[in-house]
Amino acid sequence: MDLGLKGKYAIITGGTSGIGAGIGRVLASEGCNLIPVFMVNDEQAEAYKESVEKEYGVEVKPMKYNVAKPELVDELFERLDKEVEHVDILVNNAAGGYLYGQKTFDQITYEEWQSGVEGILNHVFYMSRCFTALARKRNQKGNIVNISAKAAFVSVSKPQTPYGPVKGAVAALSRRMAHELIDYGITVNCLIPGYVRTENHYADPNSESYKKREALLRIGWATPEDIGNIVAFYCSEKSRQIIGDLIDCSGGTMF
Repeated sequence: MDLGLKGKYAIITGGTSGIGAGIGRVLASEGCNLIPVFMVNDEQAEAYKESVEKEYGVEVKPMKYNVAKPELVDELFERLDKEVEHVDILVNNAAGGYLYGQKTFDQITYEEWQSGVEGILNHVFYMSRCFTALARKRNQKGNIVNISAKAAFVSVSKPQTPYGPVKGAVAALSRRMAHELIDYGITVNCLIPGYVRTENHYADPNSESYKKREALLRIGWATPEDIGNIVAFYCSEKSRQIIGDLIDCSGGTMF
């Protein structure tokens, strides 16, 4: 199915590995040019660029920025304004930098709680704010897709208490953004993935984490490309009547 994405530009945070990389590959297969934003591992970013450009014949412009820092997000969008004629899609996929690890609820410090807010939620607001400002400046329409998580609604994980509430805030923010931004021609939706197997998560089938989650699966592990297929649809005209949706793509693990 031609989703009408050929020639568009998609900004994907956390875009050179894991779920972000899979989303990018699907969008590239539809002819979409990519701006994967990453924070570490220049070699991986360059390898991803070469691989996707060779396979799909699109432009890939990796950009290295820590999107949890508002001043660097400002720099990113100043650069985009100069280097890219139009930005059409923003996928807020990145989630990292939080410090609380496996601490129990009573052990988590305020600073560790705040690190979760900054690493998972705040950049969704600020990336979306800058994307909206640039789109309005250029009188362009666009799509924003935010990535929440099953843990925001139901979880078997302990301790990791901050992760779920902060991802839940991403879902709530998405609904409020959708309500306002549609008036500017920007459509916002939010995905709720379940267990996605990547090179960094659930990679070892012998680990306890893998075995615990595998027992909960209804139709097998999700792949990053599974999530990418949904993102591509929600960024196309085929879904133009869907606004502010919270999309359960957890493979039945939220029942």
